Amino acid sequence: DGPLSDIESIDMGGYHVCALTSEGHARCWGYNIEGGLGDGNLGTNSNVARKVLYDPGDGTPVALGNLVDVATGYTTSCAVDGNGEVWCWGNDYQGLLGNGDQDTQSYDIAQKVLYLNDVLEVDMGNYHACALRSVDKGNLACWGYGQNYRIGSDGNTWHHPRVVEGFSNTSVEAVSAHYDSTCVVVNGDMSCFGNAEHLWVDETEYIWDFLQNPYLPPPPPENP
Repeated sequence: DGPLSDIESIDMGGYHVCALTSEGHARCWGYNIEGGLGDGNLGTNSNVARKVLYDPGDGTPVALGNLVDVATGYTTSCAVDGNGEVWCWGNDYQGLLGNGDQDTQSYDIAQKVLYLNDVLEVDMGNYHACALRSVDKGNLACWGYGQNYRIGSDGNTWHHPRVVEGFSNTSVEAVSAHYDSTCVVVNGDMSCFGNAEHLWVDETEYIWDFLQNPYLPPPPPENP
């Protein structure tokens, strides 16, 4: 804990920030009422960067290491380690931690997400998360709150990762999760699903049609 240095990447959530260090640690600061800092101090906010912890099995939390990516949501955060596994901490609202629990409690240290061991990167919306995986394992998996089809399902909430239909065995190159929608890049083209009210293209203020399944959006109308 303390001053930050050797930062590889940084991400901002609704009320907190997390940075990935060159040593492979996640360090977070800000609002911690629901455990979004992952430092084991639920309810205690911090204005200095704190290392994210996990329990290796002996009941004594230690720093979570070997991390290669970090993402923040509203009051929850997730990270990918060098083995392709995903860890999340904070509020478990609507299954956002992906550990199978069907509660809404908060976790102030990292919890392992189920069924993932080949993840390249992860991104988070307010109450859902999506992971980019290797092609032979389904390529794109999402979990959490399913309203407005933001996780590409039938609108149901999932408490563990689920392969997004329409992207199985597809070369997804990047994923970005927003408030209640998700976009991916496939072969250089963008494809989105979720709530159309929060999907915008460039500076044209063009709102995509609300569709229940992932799709390649039409181009925005030409400026008059």
